[in-house]
Formats: sequence, structure tokens, C-alpha cells
Amino acid sequence: MQKKTLISFILLLQITLVVAQKSRIYFNHSWEPCSDIEAIYFSDLEKKDSVWYRADYSVRTMQLLKHGFYKDDHCQIKHGRFEYFFGNGSISETEQFNDNKKTGLRLSLYPNGFLIDSFYFKNNIPYGICSSWYPNGQPKTEMQMDTAGNGSGLVIGFFEDGTISFKGKLAPGLRKTGNWFYYHPNGKRASVLQYAQPDSSFQNREPQIKFDVYESAYYDSTVNYSNAICYDTNGVQQPGCKIENSKPEYGKGIDGWVNYISNALSGIVQQHGNLSKPVTYIASFKVNINGETSDIMLDNSVNAKFDADILQLFKKSRKWKPAQHNNRTISFLHKQSLTLGVDF
Repeated sequence: MQKKTLISFILLLQITLVVAQKSRIYFNHSWEPCSDIEAIYFSDLEKKDSVWYRADYSVRTMQLLKHGFYKDDHCQIKHGRFEYFFGNGSISETEQFNDNKKTGLRLSLYPNGFLIDSFYFKNNIPYGICSSWYPNGQPKTEMQMDTAGNGSGLVIGFFEDGTISFKGKLAPGLRKTGNWFYYHPNGKRASVLQYAQPDSSFQNREPQIKFDVYESAYYDSTVNYSNAICYDTNGVQQPGCKIENSKPEYGKGIDGWVNYISNALSGIVQQHGNLSKPVTYIASFKVNINGETSDIMLDNSVNAKFDADILQLFKKSRKWKPAQHNNRTISFLHKQSLTLGVDF
């Protein structure tokens, strides 16, 4: 009797431990913890050996969004491989972490299967030849970095026609230094941003590394230019220089864009009827220097006709304000998420 009681206790203890090693957390649209009723996302967390495995899902579609490993159950320290997914289930990005720092090869892809970029990291610092590409496969940015991983090197950006968009040097720690040159799409100089040579005060300072969405490169975000010189589209130097960077914006503003999307989606649903289950699209599309949309890609699919109508939604959106970057107008790849469901 005592033996049976002991066995039962051990089994109960094992079951309790297994349950304690697994949990589900619900999040709202801002990824803040919430109740299951309010949830847009949920995460399953499970202890595996010395790390915690977390998988994030969409409540509406039950689609796996990403998964990876953490050192802690609060999921603050990334430690291991991470994978991210498009709506159709294919991989959109892979990367590796060691104590919350990027390490090894990081790859990301467009919905059409072409590479967005390929970076090699040592302790969060890109090293070697790191490249990014346009959706058509043309080179976009190349970081020619040292192989030791100290963050020094040369960065060159290209327009889609192969001409140089910008160029400049990096001092150790991914810190811009010297003159950085930026060009208009016609090849004329647009601006020169002048950066000081990092002094001894930078040597013991940890770089705050961020990805620059305009230049598709990683830099120390604490470094700012000390002087700027601007040129018009003919390459003539201007008396004043005001640098204001901005992403593309719909001509009628955010409210106008929301109204346009809502009306277009209502028409699509009326034509096709409600879907059997919710679906989320993430559309990637280029807004060129004339404010026109092109190169539209969808990360998910319902059927050929439905997908075609979603594509038309973006093709017909006109009169965008193009992106501005360092005193020049540039093309920019914009993204928009759309979720359609039975009760839309």
C-alpha cells in the first residue's frame, strides 16, 4: 500500500512539473499581456533543457508567427535560433542569438522568395561582406566590414539601376565617420553629412546598434553628424540645409488611407462573400519618387481571384508622398497589414 502511494505521488509530482514547465500567455495588438477574450496573439512557452522555447501565434488565424529560444521564462534574453514566418507559412527570416546578441548568419526574404539581406554577426556587430537587395535581385546596400568584428568598414548603397545612392566609412563600433555622400536618383550629389572622428570617449562606450530602414545597414544610433551640406537636383550647393527624413505617406493622410482600405476591403468582401476563416495579408509595395505604387507582393494567399483583388487595392492607391532621405526623394518599400474575417 505504501509502495502504491509512493508511486502515485511520484507520478503526480511528474505531471505537476510538466504542467509547470508549460504555459500560455495572451497579448493585445501592442503585445501587452491581456485576457484571452481581448487577445490578438498568444504565446506558448515551454522549458527545454536549460532554455525556454516560445512560439507566437495569431489568435484569429492560428498561424505560427515566430518561434525561438530564450534563457529566461520572461523572454528577455534571446539565446538560440529564431525563425519568423509569412502568412503562407514559409520562412521570412532566420537569425541566431547568444546572450541576447546576434551571432552567425542572419537571412531575411521577400514574399517572392528573393533575399532581402544577408548579414554575418559577431557579438551584435556585422562582419565581412554583408549585403541587401531589391525585390528584383538588384544590389541595394553592401557593408564591407572588417573580419574581426570590431565594426569598422565601408558602406555603399545603390539605386535599382546600379548607380551609387550613398557611401561612407565606419569607425570601430559601427560609428559613421568623415564625410558621407548622398546622391539624387539622377546621379547628382544631394548632400554631404560630416561626422567627427570618434575620440577616446567612445572606446569604452557600448554602441547602440540600430537598423537604418533607409540605408538597409546597421549603425551606432548615438552618432550624429556635425554639419550638413545640401545640393539641389542639379548638383548646385544650397545656402541652407535642413535634413528631414520621412517614409512614404498616402496623399490624404493616415485617416484617408484607413478610409480607402476600409472601403476597398468592403467591396472585395461583398464581391467574394465572407471567408470560411480569418486571413491576414502583409503587403509589401514600392512607392517610387513620383508617388506611384509598384512591385506589390503578398505574403499570403486565399485564391487567385481574391489575391488579385487585394493586389489591385494597392495598385489603385495613387498620389503618395514619396520618401525623403538626406535632402533627396527616394523610392521606398512600404508595408501594410490587412486582416479579413467572417465578421468583417
